[in-house]
Amino acid sequence: MAKSTTETDTLTTHPKLLFDVISKQAGSLSKAILEGVMNSVDAKSKLCLIKVTADKVVIQDDGQGFRSREEIKQWFNVFGQPHDESEGKIYASFRMGRGQMFAFGVNQWRSGRFSMHGIDIKHRGLDYDVTEHPGEKVPGCEITIQLYEKLGETEIMSIEQDMKRWVRYCPIDVRLNGKGLTVDPTQEKWDQNDEDAYIRLDSSENVKVYNLGVLVNAPDSYRFGTGGVVVSKKRLEVNFARNDVMASCPVWKKVAKYLNANGTNKGLRKDRLSNFSRRHLITQVLGGQLSPQELFGKAIIPSVTGRSFTPSQLLFHAHGVVTVAKKGDRVGDNIQRHRSAFVLAEECLEWFNVTTPQELVNKLNELFAGKWQQQLEYEPYVALAEKVNGDYRALLEHDLPWQQKIWLRAIRQADATIRCKDMTAANWHDRWENQRDYKVGIGPADGWTDGSETITINQAFLEKMKFDLESCGEVGALLLHEYCHYGNSAGDHDHDQEFYEEYHDRSRRLGGFNAACLTALNRVLKREGRKRNRRLTLTVDTVNKLEEKSNAVLAARQG
Repeated sequence: MAKSTTETDTLTTHPKLLFDVISKQAGSLSKAILEGVMNSVDAKSKLCLIKVTADKVVIQDDGQGFRSREEIKQWFNVFGQPHDESEGKIYASFRMGRGQMFAFGVNQWRSGRFSMHGIDIKHRGLDYDVTEHPGEKVPGCEITIQLYEKLGETEIMSIEQDMKRWVRYCPIDVRLNGKGLTVDPTQEKWDQNDEDAYIRLDSSENVKVYNLGVLVNAPDSYRFGTGGVVVSKKRLEVNFARNDVMASCPVWKKVAKYLNANGTNKGLRKDRLSNFSRRHLITQVLGGQLSPQELFGKAIIPSVTGRSFTPSQLLFHAHGVVTVAKKGDRVGDNIQRHRSAFVLAEECLEWFNVTTPQELVNKLNELFAGKWQQQLEYEPYVALAEKVNGDYRALLEHDLPWQQKIWLRAIRQADATIRCKDMTAANWHDRWENQRDYKVGIGPADGWTDGSETITINQAFLEKMKFDLESCGEVGALLLHEYCHYGNSAGDHDHDQEFYEEYHDRSRRLGGFNAACLTALNRVLKREGRKRNRRLTLTVDTVNKLEEKSNAVLAARQG
């Protein structure tokens, strides 16, 4: 029987790996230029000048550069050469970053009396030339990148915007196309300023993390329950691509603890929460940092309508029946409004770290059933939707009951008050919304619009309206809602922040619509020979008297 033998081998890399590291390391030219800036800082520069044109990028600094042929062989030729502590590098960890600049064009590096040129990975691979110029000496380092692909004006502008954001707190003076990009962090206000970092909290959607002044990443605010800015005073441990901080980094652990504590406390104190704050609080409960009882009265659970509810409201909204639909789903919205079920927004699946609606309901029961003292019940969305008519169709006006015809005529007469956007605007288009026709129809929502020409009011909604001020208010709120839609709302649609802001700004006009619509109802009923109830007449008289009094006061002030 042959005797076993053992020998030691060493793992190696194929030359193609180095080529891939160079050609695929940078995702954008902006990121490659950022590497050039960090190299300038590591070279102990005080000034870094960048010039970007359509076909060329030039990066110049006043650092120490390459002082000998040996340094070029050791530090420029060899990717991944370990750094010596005596070099005093700030950002450099892997000695790989220069490859990002090689990926975007033919490189020439001038430093001291040396020129490294012909660096053209597309056509020459990993070969390049080194020339020594004994009678010439370039201070610092000058990198010229003759781009493989020309840039347009928009791309140049995008690079300028990227660099302004990425090197904002860089410890040296960085200028791009003549514009200064850096600011001194000591001149800004911070919520926390200790030996590890400057930290400022805000309501933005991410936390911008600067490693010694250079942006590393910007994690979503839900991770901490707050937005903000972090500028480390000590070097952060980053990944190979320098676009994320390692979780094991001791400096980052302390910073993250501060962010988490403040984000959680802010979320628990505030009555009105942002989406990222809601998600953060849920994450804290799932991770055991908060007890479910602490969130029982907080509006943390998003529904199909875009509104968020408390866990306590979840049970009593529809006697514990729950389903899930995409936010903005009109059928889901109808199910929610008629209390057939509480319709959770689909994003809850991700928020609660589950994959199916049934798992989501199980998780909610696990967290809150003790407080509810009963269980939520899941009913599939499809089963509930079958009970709701999902079709939208308009009805002919001459076939409508007389009461609904009266409403349409009154609405058209009061239309101008609901269409007004901004009376102070200089031109007509900004002052008034384009007029839309009004129809009555049948569908799963109280109203819908094509976004430009027509608003349709659900017949079932209009049947419940009385000829009084309260009903005018309900109709006005519905019409304003549809006027704030500039696309087809008969189907799935989102109510984004811009929608809510516009609705809020224009809602001040609802009082004028209510008064105009009430007066129009009275006028149309009288013209049609229909009986007017005493309450309507008295309300119209009161409104008219208030309007006369208001006009008299205004005239007196102007006089």
